[in-house]
Amino acid sequence: MITGIAALDYLSVTSFNEEDFRHWLDEIQLHHGALYPERGVKRNNYTGMFWKSDAGTVFCGSGVQDKRDHYFLSVSGKLAETALLWSFRTGRSSRIDIQVTLPLPKDFSPRNFKDVLDAVEPERWPNQRKPYLELFENPIGGGVYIGSRSSDRYQRWYIKVADDGSRWLRFETQWRSRRAWQVWGRISTGEACIAPILKAEFDRLPNEIRLRDDLEPFTNFFTGHDSLPTKGGHIKGNRWRWLQDQVTPALYDALRDPDISEKVYDHFRRLLLGSPHGLSDNLAFAHALGNQENGEIPNG
Repeated sequence: MITGIAALDYLSVTSFNEEDFRHWLDEIQLHHGALYPERGVKRNNYTGMFWKSDAGTVFCGSGVQDKRDHYFLSVSGKLAETALLWSFRTGRSSRIDIQVTLPLPKDFSPRNFKDVLDAVEPERWPNQRKPYLELFENPIGGGVYIGSRSSDRYQRWYIKVADDGSRWLRFETQWRSRRAWQVWGRISTGEACIAPILKAEFDRLPNEIRLRDDLEPFTNFFTGHDSLPTKGGHIKGNRWRWLQDQVTPALYDALRDPDISEKVYDHFRRLLLGSPHGLSDNLAFAHALGNQENGEIPNG
């Protein structure tokens, strides 16, 4: 379980291009070749292979859409962070989940949180309309959905328990369809990093919710992510060529190495290019280094 940073928790990508499908299979073999896949697995209208590990799951399959061969990739858990690296130039995302998981505040209760949300007047919400709210409870503690689960964007707040028994609170937003394409595009091109994207969703909550004492850890976490990065600044000459021609390929190759140790991987994930906020943020930045032809790169 990834904690303390904004991170992808689920990623799905679709494509009509068979080359994208073959690329996904090659990358899965490279990164997860030691895992034995379950074959002939059906998911929605697709049939393919399914991999499972402590770090998450991977499904890669094919089907038919609009009378054409269509391909589907889905990755969950920590593996979604890695998949962003090798899938960002292929297909189109159909779903993205981004989360941050922090220690469970002492006074947090899903039922109480739902009651407080219910009490907020409609004009305090975006578009002056109260979203659909749903409480769910389970032996772990449950959580609250904000927004309809059938919509193309909704939030969920829920309690998670780690293997050591520690309790955590996760704030997660799920985007699907058109909204997922937009988020995918902003991340994969380096236009935006995932922590500010998730903060923009946190900011959709009314002030009286965001400023509650039991959500203070999340308010503190998002401090410093007040705006999405914009393009600006210039690195030219020898330093630019070094970053573009040597650093970026070296980092890309290192993270593709199937023998990379967990300690080294985690170091890259947290500190790549000097940012502690997660692999997805920094990979988007690193990809942007290779994409900018005029020396212009994203700030932050």
